[in-house]
Amino acid sequence: MTEKINNTNKTSIVFRSAECVLSVHDGVGNSILQQRWALDLWHATEDDFVRILAQTTEIQKNIENIRIVCESAHFVFVPTTMFQPDEAHYFLDFERKTDNSALCFNIIEKKEIVAVFAAPQMLVKALSRFFDNAKIILHLTEIIENQQNTNENYVQVYFAENSFDILIFKNNKFNFYNSFKFSNKEDILYYLTSIFEQLSLNFEQTEIFIYNSKNQKDTTELLKKSFKIFYFTTPSCKSSDG
Repeated sequence: MTEKINNTNKTSIVFRSAECVLSVHDGVGNSILQQRWALDLWHATEDDFVRILAQTTEIQKNIENIRIVCESAHFVFVPTTMFQPDEAHYFLDFERKTDNSALCFNIIEKKEIVAVFAAPQMLVKALSRFFDNAKIILHLTEIIENQQNTNENYVQVYFAENSFDILIFKNNKFNFYNSFKFSNKEDILYYLTSIFEQLSLNFEQTEIFIYNSKNQKDTTELLKKSFKIFYFTTPSCKSSDG
C-alpha cells in the first residue's frame, strides 16, 4: 500500500494508539470540525474500525480527498535511491511483524526518502469497505510533508504513549531519526540534549516543532530551560511558544 504524498487535502482521520481523531481544516489551517473516539489501535477488530468510519459523516462528504493517517511504532526511513517497492518488506524488522499488520510505504519526494511502516491489518480491511484504493499515511510522513519552517536546521518531536519520535533536518535535508521510550520528563531532556550535542545543533537557534503534546506540559516547560525556539503545532498549522 503506497501513496505519493501531496498536501491538497483538508480533511484527515488520524488513528493513534488509543484514539481516532477526525479533523477538518479550512484553507488557512484552522480547525473547523473535530471528533474523537476511544480506540485500541492494534487490538481493534475490523468491525470496530467500520463502526467509527460509518459514524464519520465528513468521510461521506469528502471521500475522495480524505487523508488517512496512522500512528505506528514500526517504521523505517529509506533514501529513495535505495528503495524498490517490491523490496519494501526487507527494510522492516519482521521479527516484530505479526499477522495483524500490513506493510505500507509513503514516498516523500521533497526530502528524497521513503517511509516504510506497519499498519493494523484490520484497519486496512475496514478502509477497503469505504475506499476503492485506501491510502494510509504514517504519522511522521504527515508532519514532514506539512512542515513550514523558517530555518534550515530544525527538529520535529512527536509524542506517543510512553515514547517519542525525533526527526532531525540539517541544511533542510533529512539527517537523523530515532524513537525513544521514556518514563519521566528528565528522560526526554536527556535524549534531546544528547542528540543536539552529538549532531552539533545550536541550542539557541535550532527550531523545535512539538506534536501531540497535550499531555506533556511539564515536559515542555522543562525543555524550555535548555532549548530556545519552540512551536507547538499540528500538521496543518504552527503556533510559537518560545
